[in-house]
Amino acid sequence: MAEVWRRSAFTAYADIFPADAPEPTLESMIEQLEPADSLVAVDDTRIVGLVHPHDGWLTHLYVDPTHWGRGIGARLHDAALDQLRADGCTRASLWVLRDNAPARAMYERRGWRLTDLTRWVYEPGGVYDVHYVRDL
Repeated sequence: MAEVWRRSAFTAYADIFPADAPEPTLESMIEQLEPADSLVAVDDTRIVGLVHPHDGWLTHLYVDPTHWGRGIGARLHDAALDQLRADGCTRASLWVLRDNAPARAMYERRGWRLTDLTRWVYEPGGVYDVHYVRDL
């Protein structure tokens, strides 16, 4: 899962983070994942996408770049919302990089609403997240 996250993030964020931004290690990414709560998309026997729905939050929605454009992200998104509903959540939240226009457009097409909350991701480079909510 961490390998998919890493490949996806490095491709999607290539023009968002400055060149001098420190790269996260694979080990630090593994530590942030909670496999037991994650949903994955599999092509044959290889994980090609993941999402983590937990406690009203949708996090870690990543698809391997070699599988972009196949609807995997949309299916993972919908499955994550279904899981949150099954867990009794009536509202969901997520953070997304402000400058990640493709991801923001996908979320907005699926009914997510931008709030006024932001948080720094990498302050020296002016990279920050914006917050979205969606009723379930």
